[in-house]
Amino acid sequence: MAARAKEYGFAGDGGVHFARTRMRVTTGSDRAILAGRSRRERSENSTESSRPAYFRSLGTIPTRVLTRAGISGTVEGPLIIEDPTTTVVVPPAWAVTRDDMDNLLIERQG
Repeated sequence: MAARAKEYGFAGDGGVHFARTRMRVTTGSDRAILAGRSRRERSENSTESSRPAYFRSLGTIPTRVLTRAGISGTVEGPLIIEDPTTTVVVPPAWAVTRDDMDNLLIERQG
């Protein structure tokens, strides 16, 4: 533990801490049934703002900032999506949509 404290600045409690996990779910059915959130639940707490962001192809430009709830239909980049647990950057020439399970689907345009 002393070597760890010297190397990383803390020793920890000796337990295991997961920083990221990946999961695969297998069901006995041919079709999984998942409960999506209602459109009303998904549109709550929608906010929009703007701030400068750097993109290699364009330099620093004013860029829209939305919450996940602010994604309705297809929204073209450049765009920044802020969530409590992540930030998603949609670069120029890409677009994002949100599915019924609140997943963000990002696709190249053109």
